[in-house]
Amino acid sequence: MKKILIKLTTAFKKTWGFMEIKINQDFWGFMNTLILLGSIYVIYEQLRIQSQSNVVQTLNSISDKWETEQMMQARNNICRNWLRINSDTSENMEIDSFSEFFSDRNAQKVTLYMEHIGLFYKIGAVTREDIWEIKSWEIENYYCIFQKYIEAERTMSNDKSFYTNFENLYKRMQAENKRRGTPFGPRTTKELKEFCLGEIDLKNSK
Repeated sequence: MKKILIKLTTAFKKTWGFMEIKINQDFWGFMNTLILLGSIYVIYEQLRIQSQSNVVQTLNSISDKWETEQMMQARNNICRNWLRINSDTSENMEIDSFSEFFSDRNAQKVTLYMEHIGLFYKIGAVTREDIWEIKSWEIENYYCIFQKYIEAERTMSNDKSFYTNFENLYKRMQAENKRRGTPFGPRTTKELKEFCLGEIDLKNSK
């Protein structure tokens, strides 16, 4: 009987020892998994915060450049020229006669600015929603101001890529308007006149 008890005790110790080792292994394996997941989460949060910071910097850069003295003056000149060309007393002119207006450095400052925002969107530096919040109004109106000049330049130069980022940006803003249930579609001449007058007043109030 004593020998049997000794054997049972020995077997129990061996079994318990094995179970204890397995429990320890499982516990530390679980802890290592938790540490790994925690590290991944920390890295993800750091990347997310950095990404948000980059977006904010990009949006601030977009807004700041739009409000510079040179850009304000360019916007003022563009709108004055557009109002002159589209005034009730102006004669109807062919698209070719507008080339001087479109090639003007003031016009190029604004169209290139919009083209660059379109590129930022294309590479994912900013989202459609971000751009809509800060620049949709200006993007939509200025694209409608320049649309026929852009299309004419594409035809004359046989270059279909001319200001495609600007055009795509306009379309994305229209899509966002539709998604949010706000008015969308090309601006009327009356709406563009009101916009241009507002841009001129803004410059004069500075």
